[in-house]
Amino acid sequence: MPLEQNMALAIQENARLIEEDGGQPADLLSRRAQLNRLARFWAEGAPAIAHVEDLTIPGEPSLPARLYRPEAEGDAAILFVHGGGWQQGSIDASDWQARGLAAASGLPVLSISYRLAPEHPFPATLQDVVRAIEWAMVGGVFRGRPCNRLMLSGASAGANLALGAWLKLRDEGRPLPVAMGLFYGVYGDDLDTPSYREFGDGRFGLPRDAMATYFADYLPDPEMRNSPYAVPMKADLKGFPPLWLGIAELDVLRDDSRWLAERLASSGTTAEVVEYEGMVHGFCARARKVPAARSALADCGKFLRTIVEI
Repeated sequence: MPLEQNMALAIQENARLIEEDGGQPADLLSRRAQLNRLARFWAEGAPAIAHVEDLTIPGEPSLPARLYRPEAEGDAAILFVHGGGWQQGSIDASDWQARGLAAASGLPVLSISYRLAPEHPFPATLQDVVRAIEWAMVGGVFRGRPCNRLMLSGASAGANLALGAWLKLRDEGRPLPVAMGLFYGVYGDDLDTPSYREFGDGRFGLPRDAMATYFADYLPDPEMRNSPYAVPMKADLKGFPPLWLGIAELDVLRDDSRWLAERLASSGTTAEVVEYEGMVHGFCARARKVPAARSALADCGKFLRTIVEI
């Protein structure tokens, strides 16, 4: 399983940027700040979108958001949830991903922020995403006009949150997004899957130890792991809308996506599953340097577009 050449070069480039920025910080707050500084480099060259504006989702607390609107506008949109192990990530760090989805789908993309662990563990983060979804559906995207066909997208922990939020809305009988496009998500809590055993040493980026820390910070009470909204693989997965799953081959979370795809298939859900060879976890954040990342964003955007055209 070789690392794809462009992916290897992007990893080297990111390591250089971290070194020039003073090295990898030891504390979480400094790592968050560094991620946002480096995001400026990785956002360069992203697709141009006609209208981009920063918004605030009202509530307690208010949540930052960024809306990417192509020229054409109907009644459908995509809500994107960033990754980062529930404890890092931002709208800025996922700028290319949001732009790529907007460009490929031709639909508005609302990229949202949310409270982060360990300061705000489950369920606070999930509640933020649910609130953002409801705000988008009732008029947040189209300035007071309802978004009749909202679709969800997310990467890594963001895919977990998108899936968990959909499940919660379903179980509470509330209006639902009509499709999902998810990238290399955290769907189970088993850290001993074949892909964890194969890649858990961290040679391709995301080590098992880091995932253990993310879980401990996001779900500090062991009982929280019994919630299907925190660990979607423990949920009843019947009744799902059409779904696109993007998988990184060289990722500890690879088997989470493979097993989710199997469960969705057995429950009758329409799912398109694409595994990107030679890619590592989080590869879409390196779209500036990695053609496969741009392809994955285009694949997801085009899939979601087809839902609008049905």
